[in-house]
Amino acid sequence: MNQTLVRSVLKIGAGYFIAKGFMNDATAEIIIAGLGALIGVVWGICHRANPNAGSDAAGSKIGLLLALALPALLFTGCAHDPSKLAFQAETLAATSADAAMRSYASYWNKAIVTPEKFHRTEKGLQDERAMLSDASIKTGASIELVENLRVAYVTNSAVKPQLQSALLTLTDNTAGIVTLANTFLNSTNK
Repeated sequence: MNQTLVRSVLKIGAGYFIAKGFMNDATAEIIIAGLGALIGVVWGICHRANPNAGSDAAGSKIGLLLALALPALLFTGCAHDPSKLAFQAETLAATSADAAMRSYASYWNKAIVTPEKFHRTEKGLQDERAMLSDASIKTGASIELVENLRVAYVTNSAVKPQLQSALLTLTDNTAGIVTLANTFLNSTNK
C-alpha cells in the first residue's frame, strides 16, 4: 500500500471539510493520522492474511480491527472545542492501545509455549514484547500529558498550542502501538 498516496487523499478530503468550516487544521491532522493508521491495519489484515493460519490468529486480528473501528466513531461530527477533542483522543488512544495489547497478549500466551509453530524463537518473542511494552509506555505518557493539558485548558486557553501538539504526539504514539502489534500478529503468517 502506498502510504503517501493514502495520506494525500485524506488531506484532500480534510481540506474540503476545513474549507466548509466543519473542522480546523489541528483536528484534520489528528483525524488523518488516525485514519491512516486504521487503513494500514485494515490493509495489513486483508492482504497479509494466510488462509491456512489458525482461526485464533485471525480472530485476534479481527478483534483488533473492530476495537479500533468502534472508537473511531468518536471522531464523527465537528469537534471545534479542543477540550472535547482531547477527551475523545484520550479515549480513542486508551481503547486502541488496550486492544493492541490484549491482541498481542493472546498471541503471546500461545506463541511462548511453542515459538517454532509461530516461526519465532523465545528470545524473538521476548524482544517483541519489550518493544510493544515500550510503545505502551509512550502511549500512556502521551495520554497523561494530554489529560493534564486538557484540564489546564479549561482555565487557561493559552495552552491550546501545547494541547494540539500533545494531541498529535498522542495520535502518533497510538498509531505506533497499533501498527507494531499488527506487524507482530501478521508476521506469524510468513
